[in-house]
Amino acid sequence: MLKSFYAQAILLFVLFTLWVFAGGALLGEELVHFNSLYANVYLFLLSLLSYYIVARNEPEDGFELNNRIMGSITIRLLLSGAVLVGYYYAINEANISFTGNFFLFYLFYTWFEIRALLSNLRANSRK
Repeated sequence: MLKSFYAQAILLFVLFTLWVFAGGALLGEELVHFNSLYANVYLFLLSLLSYYIVARNEPEDGFELNNRIMGSITIRLLLSGAVLVGYYYAINEANISFTGNFFLFYLFYTWFEIRALLSNLRANSRK
């Protein structure tokens, strides 16, 4: 199941990378900021790490997996908030398009990971 997740995550990463390049060229930087590529890389790597940590030792209990998922989401949210604050202090520019793209990527990667983890939970609950 891990290989399937990683293959799908790479596909999602490629689609978002194409969005940054094509969307930036077609729609302009007002809608798709080029620095969103860095956000895509960051969230992709964070998603892979988070999924690996949560899914590496699948617990027998669905409650324990639920706690791991919620903990992972909380840590990811806090880290992402810290990265955004760091970005704005480093760049000294409040960029709405970067923030919008960052949270769009964040939501899609989080949804993608939760969907994969819950499908594992459903498969294990039938055993």
